[in-house]
This record gives sequence, structure tokens and C-alpha cells, in this order.
Amino acid sequence: MRNYNETTETIILSGRELSYRFVRSSRKTLSVEIGPTGLTVKAPFSASKRDVEAFLRKRPHWVLAHYDAMQEKMEKLSQQNGNSHLSESQKEALEKRYRNLARECITKRASYYAAQLGVTYSSIRIAEQKTRWGSCSSRGTLSFHWRLVLAPPAVMDYVVVHEVCHLIHMDHSPDFWAEVESLMPDYKVYKTWLKKNGLVLSQAYEPIS
Repeated sequence: MRNYNETTETIILSGRELSYRFVRSSRKTLSVEIGPTGLTVKAPFSASKRDVEAFLRKRPHWVLAHYDAMQEKMEKLSQQNGNSHLSESQKEALEKRYRNLARECITKRASYYAAQLGVTYSSIRIAEQKTRWGSCSSRGTLSFHWRLVLAPPAVMDYVVVHEVCHLIHMDHSPDFWAEVESLMPDYKVYKTWLKKNGLVLSQAYEPIS
């Protein structure tokens, strides 16, 4: 049984259109997160899109200020990484190359970890996800951000393990994390790395350590 519901929505705040990830679960409160991959609103199952819009419209200046600050930080990181010196055609060529490599590597690792758990998935999808590094659909489709191939291999493995475990637990319950730990005892090290370096990774066109 799926224990959360997720959609991508849009809202107009102070004349600006923003997209956001709307995640409903068994939580009791509504919260807003603004990170490298965008705006996320987490809410109880009982919350409607109207409830979320009312919540965001009570604090448009806060949302936009933090959103713009994050975008500015990402742009600075992009320049520091040298991405600003790449032409669009160079970026496209690199992305194509890394997408192919990501599909090859991630498919192998997903197959390996799925076998360890005795589960199966329907397909692997490699994309540039706007709000997360990986996801698992209720139909068993595992989706991953192509830039994971630019992270240390163990970090990529952590995301693969995370999504493969969602084939059993479609939530982030203690049972889910116990499943993750059974496959990767030191997963917290790589989870922390991704949290610390996710902003840089989201802009990268070359491997980072």
C-alpha cells in the first residue's frame, strides 16, 4: 500500500510562476523546503492544493527571497565549477555522454541490489529530475538523475539502494531505513555527502569527489 502521494504543481506568487513538488503523507503538519532541486511542500493527506496555495500566499516574500537566494547560490557554484565557460553544445554533448553512462552503471547496480532483496522493478528511467535524485513509482519504475554518475560511486549506490528499497516500503518508515541499512550499513555517510554536496552536483558537468 502506498503511504504517500506526490504531484508537481504550479502557483503564482507576486506575479511570478513557481513550480513545486507537493508531497502528502501521514505527517500532521505542513512544511516548505527550498533546496538545490527546487521548492517542496510536505503536507498531511487531508491537505488540498487550495490549502497549500493559501499557506504559500501568506508568506510570498519569504518563499521568493529564499528561492532567489538558492538560485543565486547555484549560479555562483556553476561559475566556480567552470560551467559558465561551456557552450550549450558542449553541455549537450557532455549530458548525452553522461546520460548513457548513467544508464549503464545504474542499471547494473539496480539489478544487483534488487537481486539482493529478491524484488523486481519494471524499468529504469534516466532523466534530469527537478526535485530529487531518484524516485520509485507505484508501478515499479525507478527514475534517477543522470548527474548521479558524476558523484562518488558509493553515493550513486546509496541512491540506487534507496529507491530499490522503496519497492518494498513506499515510505520512509523505520522499516524502510532498516532495509536500506541491511544493504548498505554505512548509508548515512553517503546520505550526508549528498545533502552537503547536492547543490554542487546539481550543476556539475564533470565528476566531483
